[in-house]
Amino acid sequence: MAITKSHSRMVTNVADVINLEDYGATTSNSNQSTSIQAALDVGGTITGSGNTYRVDNTLNLSSNTTLKDMTLDFTNLTQLTGSYRYCVRAVGDGLGTSSVLTANATESSYSVEVTDGSIFTAESYVQLTSEDFYPYSASNVKRGEIKKIKSVSSNTVTFYESINDLYTTSNTATLRNITLLENITLDNVKIIGTNTENHKNFGLDLKFCENVNVRNSTFKNSDLYGLVASNVINFNFNGNYFDGVQYTGSGTIFYGISLENCCQWGNVYGNRGEQLRHLVVTTSSSTAYGQPYFITIDANVLKNAMAGTAYASWAFEHHGFGRFTTWINNIADSCYVGMNIEGSDIIVANNIFRNCAMSGIYFDNDATLMENILVTGNLIAKTTEELGGTVYGIYFPAIDDQDRKNIVISNNIIDQAIRSGQDFGIRVKAPTGGVSPSSVNCRITGNTIRHGGTPDSTDYGIYLDDDYWLIDNNEILGYERGILVTSADNVKVLNNSIRPTHTTNSNSAISISGTSNNATVVGNVITDAYRSISINTGVTNAKVAGNTEINSTTTWGNTGTNTVAGFTASSPF
Repeated sequence: MAITKSHSRMVTNVADVINLEDYGATTSNSNQSTSIQAALDVGGTITGSGNTYRVDNTLNLSSNTTLKDMTLDFTNLTQLTGSYRYCVRAVGDGLGTSSVLTANATESSYSVEVTDGSIFTAESYVQLTSEDFYPYSASNVKRGEIKKIKSVSSNTVTFYESINDLYTTSNTATLRNITLLENITLDNVKIIGTNTENHKNFGLDLKFCENVNVRNSTFKNSDLYGLVASNVINFNFNGNYFDGVQYTGSGTIFYGISLENCCQWGNVYGNRGEQLRHLVVTTSSSTAYGQPYFITIDANVLKNAMAGTAYASWAFEHHGFGRFTTWINNIADSCYVGMNIEGSDIIVANNIFRNCAMSGIYFDNDATLMENILVTGNLIAKTTEELGGTVYGIYFPAIDDQDRKNIVISNNIIDQAIRSGQDFGIRVKAPTGGVSPSSVNCRITGNTIRHGGTPDSTDYGIYLDDDYWLIDNNEILGYERGILVTSADNVKVLNNSIRPTHTTNSNSAISISGTSNNATVVGNVITDAYRSISINTGVTNAKVAGNTEINSTTTWGNTGTNTVAGFTASSPF
């Protein structure tokens, strides 16, 4: 059928493709916003035939719209929406009618009881919310998640998916209808921002959308977000390229892809970026409900994350309290930190973090609960000390009132080589305050930790002052000090292989010190150490047995009241 130049939505044949030129858009150096928006108001599949169009005003997408094969140049965008300059937006109506719950919504259940079930319908999406806060100290983020309704029976609403958190009636647990835009695709679209620092410029802004695909597209010269998605479900962001505005400290910080609030059931795959502070971040807003759930971030590559400047930051960031998220096969080259972790129920696997200025993987200090975290198979290479100070392969800082449960650091390769300063392969500081014990079922196992430079007495392969960790089956090479456990109770050091750099300094391959109680040191093999094991003053009830040392320079030390199986220097014990 013929396409008329009307601003109203019309039904077209599925095979129809709208060309922007049919709506009067030209490649002249003049503002084409009106013509392009007219085409967008019709919807369907819209092509720019590979042309570049100047656009000085925000473009708004509606449901069932595909943009392909075009460059949209927003260099001259000045239009403000609130405090921000948006290039392209797709914004659903969001929260609608609601009904409060008459009983708590419990984790892993499939249904809720509400005061008025008649306002809900099967097969629609709703948002379950409450004023309960996540265990996250940085801001008061309220709980929320998006569900699809399977059935409604009187005032019982049943979902296809189980509930992921607790929502209490004492904190206004509520079920809310939501209105989503749907079926939005960008394919081979280039969005050029204003290239101005502190302009608060977004490339693509998605809010309350379903079934979104952004692929093979480019986002360049925005100073805040290339692509931001909030409350977006069933999405794929694949094969895109992000290049930001250089941040010098006077403006906002540039993100490539930001997944916010109730973003769920998504895939972020094969994207590339440079000159960004973060390529992919999951986060939240205290003005909205929820956190990202059920997302895979896979095979993304970031280089030059503003490395070497005072404004370098995390290449990838699991920020806030998002859960059930997998970060796998990603690469970061030359940044401040490869991966920043907050929250719970996540996997960080098979990533490469190289030439980080401070740390390969950093467990940030905002979350008060960290549980069910697997960090495995990552390569952390050549932490550089670019900005000076202490460097870490993997680092847990001292965090107020943090509860750590079921954390496994396994089978990573940490290959450090710094110029000066203090170097830790893995450093775990104890939380301050909070529950006791603060750490339960936490383990450092099967890692290869190597110092490839010239270590000194302040460098450690593993340094731990947190209770109840198991350190086992790790290989530590080239550090003058292999494993130090200090003022930490009930720690087990089992079956590790340690080969320090052989020096005349009076350092030990394994040291239990401070006021550590009930340490177990069994089955370790130590080669070419100055001193293989030392159990220092103040340590009580240490159990040392079945270890092997080869070619130690001096004897081991035991200055506490401990249980030690017969040991002779330079022979098995």
